[in-house]
Amino acid sequence: MKTYTVITSFHQAGLELYGQKMIDTFEQHWPDSVDLVVYAENCNPVTTKNNVRVIDLLGASKECKRFVKRHRDNPEAHGGLGPHNEHDWTQKKSFKWQAVRFCYKVFSVHHALNNIDSEWVIWLDADSCTHSPVSTEWLARVCPQGVDFSYLGRTERYHSECGWVGYNKLGNHAINFANSFADM
Repeated sequence: MKTYTVITSFHQAGLELYGQKMIDTFEQHWPDSVDLVVYAENCNPVTTKNNVRVIDLLGASKECKRFVKRHRDNPEAHGGLGPHNEHDWTQKKSFKWQAVRFCYKVFSVHHALNNIDSEWVIWLDADSCTHSPVSTEWLARVCPQGVDFSYLGRTERYHSECGWVGYNKLGNHAINFANSFADM
């Protein structure tokens, strides 16, 4: 069993804008003992190291494929105005209702926690760029034993940062959380 596996997801436009750079800087700065699993959404990123692999998300996750198909023609699930958000919707806050856009992250985490043999599964947003070496000592500090989840916090003025979230599969709650989140 691996100790750490990092996962991410992106589509073709994301691959071109930031995804390939994310992979390249991961391969440059992360230890070889840490895997990167890219849940690709209809695109083909380039990898050069054995600890980096690509999974076709829609092929691997029937739940994701069903969700996307079910909401294909639902404007509200794409950030539009609808009966469930008519009292709260504004153009500026429309991202809060982009369920299809954000479902890829949910279903990537769900698939990883249920299928990847690793103590920690770490979600890392695909627009992240690693600029310095990452050590296993640092990972042990930010993914401490005895906790089920880990994230890189912000000051109390801001919302939580969910671009880096660690899920401890050896704990009691991570897999149940991922399954419940996917069910929603």
